[in-house]
Amino acid sequence: MPTDPDKKPRADSILDGMEEVRIMELRDGLLGGWSHEQCIGWLATECGVVIKSGSTLNTFYKRHCAPIIKDRRKLAAVKSEIYVKEAGRTDWDAATAELVSQVTFEMLDGQRTDPKIAEKFVKLVLKKDAQDQSRNKARELARTKIDAGMEAMLAEIKHNPKALAIFKQLQEVVAKA
Repeated sequence: MPTDPDKKPRADSILDGMEEVRIMELRDGLLGGWSHEQCIGWLATECGVVIKSGSTLNTFYKRHCAPIIKDRRKLAAVKSEIYVKEAGRTDWDAATAELVSQVTFEMLDGQRTDPKIAEKFVKLVLKKDAQDQSRNKARELARTKIDAGMEAMLAEIKHNPKALAIFKQLQEVVAKA
């Protein structure tokens, strides 16, 4: 049975009855990756609280930790979309953009960064750089071919004033492109 985090805790709730500072310490420990056993040990030694039921810690987690994780995920999703939109000024294909969005979300979602996720992200960034370099080389090659064609055309029409005037207009248009 799911626990509603907005619902008032039961009056006999052992964990919700602790001091606010202890509740926050337990919450932060759980969010930081404490195991069930670590929590039980900490509660016993630091707070003098003995848990008799596994559902007690589960209920606490649902009330105090799950809403924070949900909020972190929402924030991470928004941030990752912003980052991808900012980076989206390049012509990434849709699959790469989606993958970058997902990896960014995963990195922003947690307290720790999984090295495999970071490696995947770095590879995507390197792939993007390679795509940009390839695109720039293609543009440079196209520009070189256009320039060569324009020079050849100029050599052919340099003695025809009417054709030369039209060529100069064409040169201005090409220069702006």
